Amino acid sequence: MNAPLAQSILDSLDSRIAVIDGDGAILEANPSWERFDTARSELGLGSAKVGSNFLEILREAARGGRAFAPEGLKGIASVIARERTFASLDYQVETPSGTRWFRVCATPLEGSERGAVLSHAETTERMSALVELEVAHERQRNLSSRLLSAQEDERRRIAGELHDDIGQSLTALKITLHRLAARTPVEARPLIDEGLRVTDDTLERLRLLIHDLRPPQLDALGLVDALGWLVERQRDATGTDIRFSFSGVEEHRPPPDIEVACFRVAQEGLSNATQHAKASMILVKLAYEDPLLKLVIQDDGAGFDEAAGRRSAIQSGSLGLVGMEERARLVGGRVRLTTAPGAGTTLSAQFPYRHANPAG
Repeated sequence: MNAPLAQSILDSLDSRIAVIDGDGAILEANPSWERFDTARSELGLGSAKVGSNFLEILREAARGGRAFAPEGLKGIASVIARERTFASLDYQVETPSGTRWFRVCATPLEGSERGAVLSHAETTERMSALVELEVAHERQRNLSSRLLSAQEDERRRIAGELHDDIGQSLTALKITLHRLAARTPVEARPLIDEGLRVTDDTLERLRLLIHDLRPPQLDALGLVDALGWLVERQRDATGTDIRFSFSGVEEHRPPPDIEVACFRVAQEGLSNATQHAKASMILVKLAYEDPLLKLVIQDDGAGFDEAAGRRSAIQSGSLGLVGMEERARLVGGRVRLTTAPGAGTTLSAQFPYRHANPAG
């Protein structure tokens, strides 16, 4: 490409382009760069006309307390020295009308040993959109966190009411039936016995329901005991060989929100493994590996195509895996699923083991 054509293309660009030598002096600049020079001065960035030294402008900005200047100076200098082939810097400037965002990029100048090409663009619209998106995400996270917290509070309340109200009433009914049996003719005892059997069955179902809503072990004894109870219950209910092991969590207990999130992930993961995996063995492992609390649920079942499984879950409205991921994310953790047809499934979750206190 001949020089006049290259210059014509450069002049037509909306992007602000300048060429600097190895010392940082501006050798050439297109009209867009020159037009921005007035605005640059108004923004307190210093004039950057042809003949001025861009690196010195950044040094002056650094001396003036501009937080972005040292990083920009380092990046451009590294391109000039050919230590890097590209450097970019996003920075913001406060103005009376609000915050404005800019990006400056540096690439080596072809045909030179130390020169560089600078491009400069305003990114306020894009950055504002990103900030608004992050604010929206933060609001969504806060809302999700409040909803899950309210859900756990409601679970605890309902469990308490079921125990204190329905549970006590059924226990009183059972006592009454026993007293009535002592005064009932023998021929009428089968009816009393049937009433006692139904009462016992209802009490047991109520106990399981209360534990599902909010296992008392979780609040009173902690995560290890609650998971031990969960594993034992699933083992008894399904006949599957489920084994639970833990390490490093004996001396410290995570804060309540971490315990609840980990337990709910384990509850959903173990339910999925026993209902769908067709596994002969399931391993549940809980470990503290500084600074993380790690949960692993591994089965030797049928496995599945993860991508297809996610699509199917979304189409059917199932929120199992999505719910586990959301619970973990809201407390700073994450969930990962590893599976393939015929290869079993491993659910791994990790949580920040923050503010751990000695057990007891």
